[in-house]
Amino acid sequence: MTRLCTCLFALALASAGCASTQSIKYNLDQVSAVRAAPLAATLDVEVLADQRSGVPENGVLFVNDRDPTLDGKKLCINAEKHYEAGAVARQVSEAIRAHLEKRGSFERVVLGNATEAKYQLTGTLRRLYGSQEQSKSAKTGSYFGLIGALATAGAKTPGTIRIELVELALVGKNGSVVAKLPDVTETFQGELQADAYCWAIYSTVNEGLRRAVERLAEQVEREVERTAMPAG
Repeated sequence: MTRLCTCLFALALASAGCASTQSIKYNLDQVSAVRAAPLAATLDVEVLADQRSGVPENGVLFVNDRDPTLDGKKLCINAEKHYEAGAVARQVSEAIRAHLEKRGSFERVVLGNATEAKYQLTGTLRRLYGSQEQSKSAKTGSYFGLIGALATAGAKTPGTIRIELVELALVGKNGSVVAKLPDVTETFQGELQADAYCWAIYSTVNEGLRRAVERLAEQVEREVERTAMPAG
């Protein structure tokens, strides 16, 4: 169903001749509650600092559209121009907040509201990167309308996803650092779902973010549990 929706979505956009603003959001159905009762604390997820433009690898995302030809290769990339301007770090932070809330480890998880929280999660977004080869079969199928799009809905091409969250810290109510957390990096190289119009790469990057945030959530919960334990 996901492949079909992606294919139909891309076909509709192409037929309409318009671009789409992409959201950084993923399905939380795969995220499960991990505690029978939440920790007696509210967690504030502060909006991440956005360091992506300072990383050389990310440069292609900021100066190209989603379907560039680079070094002789036709690629699909999650180009910055199709995200809401200035909203990437906040949307990633909201995804973290929603993910942590779904896991049910805290009484509440809020975004950018430190006055309500016992703990703050701070950090920096260094990479939110996706690139894959354009699919010739998906492009050919697009010439035959809906039937062609459906016939090539399972197309895949080689690609790379890199998510990097760094300078992560858990901060207490008084502003002191409770714990510095390890960097969270999610890297995947292999076959990625492809479509004719280079929209699929955006949802694939979102899925990579989901995997990264799951590991981040485990780290945060572990540190809060550790600090909440009475000294023995």
